[in-house]
Amino acid sequence: MAEKRNDQKLAPSKRSWMAVGKAKINENSFAGLKNSERSDYQYVRINIGIDTGEGNVVYAELMGGYSMGNPIIYSSSKDDGSLLEIPWANRQEEAIVSSVADYRLHKVGLHRDEKGKLDIKTFLSPVDMHDYLKENLKDGMEIAVRGNIKYQEYNGEVQKKYEIQNIFLPFENKDKEGNVLPTTYKAEFTQTILLDESSYKRMTKKDKDNGEVIVSAYAVDYVSKKNGKEYKKNDPFNIGLYVKINEEDPSKTEKILDKLFKVGKGKVREITVEGKIIEGYDQQSVSDKDIELSDEVKELIEMGLYSKEEAKEKMTVRGNKVSKMLFTRPFIQKDQDNPKSLLMDINDTKYTPEDLIVLDEEDVDEALDNESSQEENQDDSSSVSEADWMKELGI
Repeated sequence: MAEKRNDQKLAPSKRSWMAVGKAKINENSFAGLKNSERSDYQYVRINIGIDTGEGNVVYAELMGGYSMGNPIIYSSSKDDGSLLEIPWANRQEEAIVSSVADYRLHKVGLHRDEKGKLDIKTFLSPVDMHDYLKENLKDGMEIAVRGNIKYQEYNGEVQKKYEIQNIFLPFENKDKEGNVLPTTYKAEFTQTILLDESSYKRMTKKDKDNGEVIVSAYAVDYVSKKNGKEYKKNDPFNIGLYVKINEEDPSKTEKILDKLFKVGKGKVREITVEGKIIEGYDQQSVSDKDIELSDEVKELIEMGLYSKEEAKEKMTVRGNKVSKMLFTRPFIQKDQDNPKSLLMDINDTKYTPEDLIVLDEEDVDEALDNESSQEENQDDSSSVSEADWMKELGI
């Protein structure tokens, strides 16, 4: 790295995620209270999978606990955001829970009454949430999970974790007759990223062959310690944002890439995007011309027991494990000054390239102590169609 960053300018990113699918529970999902080997801290770790179909499983987790020598929960006030120190023994008192900022609470709704209303339980500590989920969340249950994406560096590599905030039964869509429709499974994110001049140049032949472009971006997250020393700063973490190329019209994708992700020399762009979370395996299908059906399979098709499409699905080959953040659209919100207009969450003047420089190891001791930043828990989706945002871009 060149020069060190002298001040704390980076703000934490919007980095929310949500997934709807079937819960995957195993013996490690709720392993109970553990004792830290280095202190008197006791903690739990919740680890569940959300199967959204087609081999895509998002694994989410939540950790938390308390010090036995100083049993206090540190939280934030709902009124003014000030620090709250809550005695462990009082953590479930209704008056105390109601005084805490919503984004510091964990909510679970796994049961409905006779009218279909969710019975929502609210938890201040992951320990209590762990115990409730262990008794009430079953393998295969349809759930909707929301939370924040957390970034950290380990052995020189950026790790991404899907942290759990709330877990509910999925929203029930009904037809005109009042019948509950099948749940739509999905895994999505909203992420503020930073781009510089090296993030994207131009679409290459290799990109077209792969069917996607990888944009090199940064996500900002809070780092409390680095190299075992107190750090307390917001740092940029390098991430890859995948953009699928339009097979019918690659030039359409190129226009989007140039408009959103191509940044001038010496500039840094902040932009919030939405996309799909891919946590599964590459799948390769055999083309129709290469499929050879045996006489037995042909007979099954003639009997109506299988279709040719179903037979083709059996030929799908599972490849390498993949973990991708797949771009779908920029985050768009209403213009507060003009409610009839839509605006992208984009800024080209907020940061400079120097703000993306991470402190070297020898500079960690010089890092200023800053108060822990409060992260946004839940973002409202822009809920606009592709046609809407592309019209705004003039594409």
